[in-house]
Amino acid sequence: MIHAVLPRKIVFSRKVAGHTSDEQVVAANIDTVFIVTGLDENFSVMRIESYLVPAWESRAVPVVLLNKSDICRDAESKKAEIGFATLGIDVVLPSAKRRRGH
Repeated sequence: MIHAVLPRKIVFSRKVAGHTSDEQVVAANIDTVFIVTGLDENFSVMRIESYLVPAWESRAVPVVLLNKSDICRDAESKKAEIGFATLGIDVVLPSAKRRRGH
């Protein structure tokens, strides 16, 4: 049973597919948007930047997760590249492998 419908404070949306300009609400009242991309052959700074646009427009806090850092030889330089392009947004390098001493 629905007791009340609260107003939306934050709306994460995108344009619906096709030639129309209608909006599709993806999520509402969220605090953080995690943008996950792999550090493999499909890595693209421009794609990450395009995902950041709706996150900023929603007023949620974006965080970029660069997955597969354990198999990328230059993960730190790619992290720096993303950090430069995203102006201070947190960029995290999760890894499936355990590091020695941790």
